[in-house]
Amino acid sequence: MPAIASHNSIMAVKLENAGEVARSNGGSTPQKRRLRSDAAAVENMSPISTPMKLKSPRRCVNSSPNSGANGIEMEINEKLMSARKSPVKKKLCDSFKSKPNWNPQDVEQMSAVREALHVSTAPSTIVCREDEQKKVLEFCKKNLEEEKAGSLYVCGCPGTGKSLSMEKVQHYLVDWAKEEGLQQPEVFSINCTSLTNTSEIFSKILLKLQPRKKLNGSTSPLQYLQNLYSQKLHSSGMKMMLIIADELDYLITRDRAVLHDLFMLTTFPFSRFILIGIANAIDLADRFLPRLQSMNCKPLVVTFRAYSKDQIIRILQERLMELPYIVFQPQALELCARKVAAASGDMRKALSVCRSAIEILEAEMRESVSKMNSASAEQGLFDQQAASAFEFFNSQANNFFLLLVRVDHMAVALSNTFKSPVVDTIKSLPQHQQILLCSAVKFFRGGKKDMTVGELNKSYMNICKTSVIPPVGTLEFFSMCRVLHDQGILKVGRDDKLKRVTLKADESDVTFALQEAAVMNALHMETLALTPSQLPSTVGFSSTVSVNFNYRVASSKWRSKSLSFTSSSYRARTLTCAASASLLFVDQSEKFQEASKKGNLIPLYRCIFSDHLTPVLAYRCLVKEDDRDAPSFLFESVEPGSQASSIGRYSVVGAQPAIEIVAKENMVTILDHKDGQRTEEIVDDPMVVPRRIMEGWKPQLIDELPEAFCGGWVGYFSYDTVRYAETKKLPFSSAPEDDRNLPDVHLGLYDDVIVFDHVEKKAYVIHWVRLDRYSSVQEAFNDGMNRLENLVSRVHDIVPPRLRKGSIKLHTRHFGPKLESSSMTSEAYKEAVLQAKEHILAGDIFQIVLSQRFERRTFADPFEIYRALRIVNPSPYMTYLQARGCILVASSPEILTRVKKIFTFYRCLQRKITNRPLAGTVRRGKTPKEDLVFEKELLNDEKQCAEHIMLVDLGRNDVGKVSKSGSVKVEKLMNIEHYSHVMHISSTVTGELLDHLTSWDALRAALPVGTVSGAPKVKAMELIDELEVTRRGPYSGGFGGISFTGDMDIALALRTIVFPTATRYDTMYSYKDVDNRREWIAHLQAGAGIVADSDPNDEQKECENKAAGIARAIDLAESSFVDK
Repeated sequence: MPAIASHNSIMAVKLENAGEVARSNGGSTPQKRRLRSDAAAVENMSPISTPMKLKSPRRCVNSSPNSGANGIEMEINEKLMSARKSPVKKKLCDSFKSKPNWNPQDVEQMSAVREALHVSTAPSTIVCREDEQKKVLEFCKKNLEEEKAGSLYVCGCPGTGKSLSMEKVQHYLVDWAKEEGLQQPEVFSINCTSLTNTSEIFSKILLKLQPRKKLNGSTSPLQYLQNLYSQKLHSSGMKMMLIIADELDYLITRDRAVLHDLFMLTTFPFSRFILIGIANAIDLADRFLPRLQSMNCKPLVVTFRAYSKDQIIRILQERLMELPYIVFQPQALELCARKVAAASGDMRKALSVCRSAIEILEAEMRESVSKMNSASAEQGLFDQQAASAFEFFNSQANNFFLLLVRVDHMAVALSNTFKSPVVDTIKSLPQHQQILLCSAVKFFRGGKKDMTVGELNKSYMNICKTSVIPPVGTLEFFSMCRVLHDQGILKVGRDDKLKRVTLKADESDVTFALQEAAVMNALHMETLALTPSQLPSTVGFSSTVSVNFNYRVASSKWRSKSLSFTSSSYRARTLTCAASASLLFVDQSEKFQEASKKGNLIPLYRCIFSDHLTPVLAYRCLVKEDDRDAPSFLFESVEPGSQASSIGRYSVVGAQPAIEIVAKENMVTILDHKDGQRTEEIVDDPMVVPRRIMEGWKPQLIDELPEAFCGGWVGYFSYDTVRYAETKKLPFSSAPEDDRNLPDVHLGLYDDVIVFDHVEKKAYVIHWVRLDRYSSVQEAFNDGMNRLENLVSRVHDIVPPRLRKGSIKLHTRHFGPKLESSSMTSEAYKEAVLQAKEHILAGDIFQIVLSQRFERRTFADPFEIYRALRIVNPSPYMTYLQARGCILVASSPEILTRVKKIFTFYRCLQRKITNRPLAGTVRRGKTPKEDLVFEKELLNDEKQCAEHIMLVDLGRNDVGKVSKSGSVKVEKLMNIEHYSHVMHISSTVTGELLDHLTSWDALRAALPVGTVSGAPKVKAMELIDELEVTRRGPYSGGFGGISFTGDMDIALALRTIVFPTATRYDTMYSYKDVDNRREWIAHLQAGAGIVADSDPNDEQKECENKAAGIARAIDLAESSFVDK
């Protein structure tokens, strides 16, 4: 292969088969002696660029070691130059022909290349950061010579070499102090993300400063350090200390006071600190350290700018020079550098892209060998052809270009890293949605910016007719338009008569995705052929796709057609498309037969359009309006966010459970509705009953189901469930009066559920089949399909029932009137608060949550109140649950416990436990600016923050009881979440469930959470038994689902209205409505966290406000649905 001519005359060296490759690693064969200044100039030039531009002496930092640099610059530059001129690298350039050739199939060579390009591998020299290192080193030297404290802040984008440069500066400083005969500083480096508590940083500093120092209980490490540096007598004779605190912005989100106190330590008169903080935020010093600025103690700021294209190339060359062989084509490195520099300038991203490109080359080589071997085996010439294959690669080893990472490999790697997510979304769309998009792109290429839905439908029908594909109906077409609108691909106007449609996604992204989609290739969409100018900016390569698809012709027979496309890779994909319902039935039968060999509990499902159906309507289809005793449930959700809430993706509806478990204290009643059996037994812990029932079940999926609850146990666990675990300290005999006689546990086993996917606008109708109930697998499948079709027909093939119409006449953000009726009078509750404070001051407890139950009578139906609650207080866990003895209407914001299996491919990695303390509340502002003000006030409220941290500790203890050692983590701490009316402080604690335990053990360990009890938990609950006058029942317990697959999602029963369904003799009837409404009694329980400085009046008011907020749903339901 002829060598490519060099752009640089200084580096114009001809090497056989390797001219450009040698330059890719920054080296060339010297032809004559050169001055050091010339060599440095060569090093500074980008070997892959347009002809060299002259630089001024001011910009040529390394142009000559004698060019007016001071000692520090000389020191850094000499170390960099010595690394460049090491004997190893000189030998690589001088004897290039004698180097071993790069072989991607050599394991040792591949490992060495990956290690050289790994982020964790520190280079011997750090280039392109000499100026920044010089500034920091000058600062440290000056403070060390004068024995003066000071602070410096290093900031910049991620991946710009901040941490690595500070490590080098640290070594330079220690070496310099040793050479100058000065006392070497004590160096302390810490990553702030490793701190379990932000104030722990002072403990670690003190431990480094005085390892044997023990503090008394009244003095904190921060106070000790402040006293130490306030007096000359204490601090004299101590070493200077260099503190390098990385990820400093971690302290911003946790505790801003800690950040301020840390920098303030450098301002004390006898301080010995040199503090270097490292973070990404550029304005950290201005925003969070204003007092230091007013004291003229603002830290010096050194900014690390994003790497440029030339700098990225140079750094990559420095790393690759360590290798005794050539790996990358020069143009490939330049392509990588240009793209990364334009996107972010993140060097870690550039290294990742290079490693990905190497893996692509490795896969290509492996696939080529595999294809040769398989082809040889088919022809019966395996030995000869295999030998030829190895001879081929041995011969190619002398041809550097074919074994290098080339531009096409780098383009694929860049595409995988930077490609638009829209491309993947479009590729995964159903066939008819892709055809619809194809129609839109064809239309917009005519120069129009928008079109009507009717025009789009006409274009879609023409394509379907040309391609012999049956089109969908008009309603389904409109539904597809709405789905694409919700996904941000199309924009559909609001005018019902002439809706205008525009393309919201980039046309090049859509075109590229459709060009690669197998179904669209089969449609011969010549009009969508890509031109180079239409390629997405992140894609510069083609893919190999071999498509086999079935298409239908006029004779209604299925024929097969094959399409092939070639490119630089040797990949092949085979996709088969069919659209026959009978084939689908046969396919499910075969999958069912296969699944029956591995398990005995198998789900069957049908996927239907959900645009004609809502979860509320589906529930009313399954449960009649007057059937309020039938166990059933409706789960919906709204996901909280940093600025606003968004609707959750899934809603789940279920009715007619196969089995029910009702527990009252230790008496358990099991109702098997399928077998018609009813049994009663006395057990110590009712939670062992559902575990026992499921012991022999082995769920086996035949297809992927939604990532939501798809069948299993649903119900509630009362607050008193904890008495099953703490039988000695919290027996049922010590519980308060049980005036409602509600079950302590109610569970229903739902094998028929409907899961709504609000993103894709479809619903999964699911039926679980238990093989142990049938004599054969085929019988089980046939009966399961019949039951599934019956379930579908109940929501799909009938006229849905009409819900009561209503208008929203209230301002839902306002609180309603005060609730007068309560289980405790106002004075009795305040007296209970005072007694609790006495126990706190005595040291019995730190905090306790005392609650009271308010009562509200209403003629609004519980289901109407739930519909109103969805408007008044949308939350992550919105539930309408009909159980034995009561109906729960809930909008809980908080997880009690969650257990979820996390898979990689087909292997279960772990079962992750999640606990999410939610404590610290402030009302929403009227504007976003007010929200920000209230957020700051909330995070600066010492009482609420202290309570939250305590609850996080309780959560860690609960998760730690059932988690593997070392797996408990606080993933998020003190984040603000926005809800409809309030904002909360939220944290997330996770752990990995022990192998021998189940989700039930995790639930048992969590009930009840510290948010509703106190700390220490058991002692607080003993006092709750003494101070509260009635049992809590479902309040502060949990409700949710435990799936057949073992996943669990249980919400904390807060903001929950309980409607007892037992007959009462003091309720009224209203005859104004044609349905003769009955009066319901709603129980709304609310509590307040009591600490040492709590005000009884404030705590009483907090309970009233919380109950009034949830009672607003009753106000709205009455004004909307009840005819007064």
